[in-house]
Amino acid sequence: MDDPRRDAHTRALAVVRQGRPADAVREALETLPRGDPSVREAVLARYRRIAAAPGRLDADCALRTALLQGLRSCAVVDDRGLLERATQTYEYRSAGETGEVAANLRAAALLALSQVDDRAAGFHAVRLLREAAWGSGEPALTAARLLVDLGEPLPLYASLLSGGVDGEVAAECFHALVGAPDSVLLGLAGQWSDSADEVGLLGFLDAVLETLAVSSEPEPFEAVLLRFLRDSTHLDLVRYLATAIVARRRTALIAALREGPWPSPTRRGIVEEALALLPER
Repeated sequence: MDDPRRDAHTRALAVVRQGRPADAVREALETLPRGDPSVREAVLARYRRIAAAPGRLDADCALRTALLQGLRSCAVVDDRGLLERATQTYEYRSAGETGEVAANLRAAALLALSQVDDRAAGFHAVRLLREAAWGSGEPALTAARLLVDLGEPLPLYASLLSGGVDGEVAAECFHALVGAPDSVLLGLAGQWSDSADEVGLLGFLDAVLETLAVSSEPEPFEAVLLRFLRDSTHLDLVRYLATAIVARRRTALIAALREGPWPSPTRRGIVEEALALLPER
């Protein structure tokens, strides 16, 4: 009698070994059991075959990225060398930074490497922090998130100090500073409060709000937030911050919102919209 589950397993492995496009390989891998040695063998065999002729078999690195995403659930220590090499793979479709196509491959390799050797993955993550491809932010975004998960805030702090990160990567770096000494985040306030990077600024504001909730000396953080509310040209972020203050019931800041004064009718209107969310006005 046929076994439907075994047949499905066989078909999925066949897709991993030979299938195209990358989405089909990814979907097949998602149906296969985690930790299955036969999945690992199929992934590694296909990866090595492609790596021997990448320009012909996987010009955009999408197949190898899908394979390493699948390897993450079944990787073993013996795969460390392959994965470290993959975190250092750079391939180009055309000249210039925008022609480099292996950013997602390096990100997938980093996550798979972290399953077998956190220490090695941490070192590679620090290297990849400055490599943010246009449109995806990878592999820098994955590197920042991994360092947060590993409890390694120092390279993220260094990247914020040097101005070497922006956008979502900067926001992830700020997330790592929640719980750092108060002086660390306050020291970055002067550098970041006037930044043109709205996504990075959002990460900064969230980090200040979270730190404010646990700080034994909240007044300096409250001053940073009030200064931003009064002076920032990023009115969407001003609206977000005013709403967040009300939603989190920050009593001292709510009192300051009511008191003002506000430098323009537009800014005063934003504040009043936030205060209107309070059940008791």
